[in-house]
Amino acid sequence: MTTPFDCTLVLLCKRPRLGEGKQRLAAGIGTDSALAIAELLLSTSVDLLLSWPGQKVIAPAKASDCSWAEQVASGCEVIAQGEGNLGQRIQGVDQFLREKATQRILWIGSDCPALTLEDLVQASRMLHANCDFYFQPALDGGAVLMGNAQPWPPLETLPWSTNQFLEATTQRCQGDGTVACGGETLPDLDLVEDLVPVAESLQIDSRKPQQALATKLRSMIGALPPAI
Repeated sequence: MTTPFDCTLVLLCKRPRLGEGKQRLAAGIGTDSALAIAELLLSTSVDLLLSWPGQKVIAPAKASDCSWAEQVASGCEVIAQGEGNLGQRIQGVDQFLREKATQRILWIGSDCPALTLEDLVQASRMLHANCDFYFQPALDGGAVLMGNAQPWPPLETLPWSTNQFLEATTQRCQGDGTVACGGETLPDLDLVEDLVPVAESLQIDSRKPQQALATKLRSMIGALPPAI
């Protein structure tokens, strides 16, 4: 008998480092502040990962960060991402898991702290209901959560990190299976202009990592020039 927790949850992440990652955000708030945000974002995503009752995987961007990932997400399987763009790296992890007979996979990053366990359960139920691919939309035209019940079609040529991503990806997947989109459209945090909508999305969120992030965001927003 299958349950909503039969899906494997994968967290794709980068180890926060000064001057690495969140560079578009750093251009507006500085590298130190961007690092602080990256660390708090990661803590929210790891907390969500650890709350998942099913199989859990943390996939760091660099193989050299596997020991770090083991410490950050104790008890989770660690699978390093391979080379290439994000689409190629996702397909590499996907292939590795499917070689181990994994059937349904959920994918999250560390940019959307408003994602909840309920969002994951809804995605998992869709994959169990004869849906081959699932996407929860982001405000910027991307996706904050993806799921697949069969191997992904080629992903390397998709417009990653653009506002055309969700539309292009759903079109690509429709040629290989049934596609569904659902869940609340949520903001992710990549740019200075994302600070306010992300903070607003956490206003009534009682989770401790989200509260810590929201406090930091409010302090940063208060220090921004009025034109931002």
